[in-house]
Amino acid sequence: MLISIVVLIIAFLAVFFFKAYQSKTGNAAGLDDGKLTICSDKPNCVCSEYPDHSSHYIQPIKLPIEIETEEQFAAYARDLVTQAGGEVTLQENSYLAASFTSSFFGFVDDLELRLDLESRVIQIRSASRAGYSDLGVNAKRVEHVRSLVHG
Repeated sequence: MLISIVVLIIAFLAVFFFKAYQSKTGNAAGLDDGKLTICSDKPNCVCSEYPDHSSHYIQPIKLPIEIETEEQFAAYARDLVTQAGGEVTLQENSYLAASFTSSFFGFVDDLELRLDLESRVIQIRSASRAGYSDLGVNAKRVEHVRSLVHG
């Protein structure tokens, strides 16, 4: 009985280490026709671009009043990601991609920001690279970023 429990625990941990290893490859989803990519059906992603995709929808972040250009956004977004604990992996004009690595198992998630000057918001997407559920981690990350913007 004890051996069976130990084997199950080892198998469980092996699966997590494997999934964490898998998450180290890949990149953020990127833009699709000028918008952040819609989330898949897995419950490990949130995105502000698609209000009709209710199980994954999260409100965009109101743009701080001092941001009026792509250049201002680029510097602001880079600083924002750094404050939140991420690493910028790509930055182009009004788009930024960053990765976040969990301290336990080392899972990698992607965070993406897109400046929407017309609507005066930052569109945001946060998604796990591997696995099925994220236990709400990506939604919490977005709320943390929102709190950094609005104090």
